[in-house]
Amino acid sequence: MDGNSVEPRLSAPDKVMSNYGLGTHEYFLEKIISTIKKQQSEEAFYVLDLGVVINLMDTWKRNLPMVQPFYSVKCNPHPDLLATLVAHGSSFDCASRSEIESILALGVSPDRIIYPNPCKACSHAAVGVNLTTFDSVDEVHKIRKLHPECSLLIRIKAPDESAWEQVANEFQVRCSSRRSA
Repeated sequence: MDGNSVEPRLSAPDKVMSNYGLGTHEYFLEKIISTIKKQQSEEAFYVLDLGVVINLMDTWKRNLPMVQPFYSVKCNPHPDLLATLVAHGSSFDCASRSEIESILALGVSPDRIIYPNPCKACSHAAVGVNLTTFDSVDEVHKIRKLHPECSLLIRIKAPDESAWEQVANEFQVRCSSRRSA
């Protein structure tokens, strides 16, 4: 390019679609507008391209084979999305018993599920998930009593003044609050 010409810039969605051979943002917008006009519906909707999900999972596995992703089911529990993630080797972050049961129903082994709910009901220990989080001594004792073979991860709230956004989560152990169990 010469010094006077300007290289066309793609929007972020166009870059993603272009990188994965999916056309352009404008192409998808035209398809969406056409569909809306045909349906004449006032209901809210969203567009999910499972091809992008597949490509992203493949990219993840190729570039980070030693890191197992855990998809947070509460973000989007659409059955087609979950089935696609199952087929491509994702593990799952399930915050409720119903989320755990929906993932188990897809044939996922309990060892591919983490149950990070900070206040687990006693009845939830029976679902067979062997990885969970805790943020208090009382929670450790409850888990050890109900599900002794369960592996535990501590939820730590590490100070980070440089973070753009502070996560407001009272269900984490502050680094300064250490107490032996």
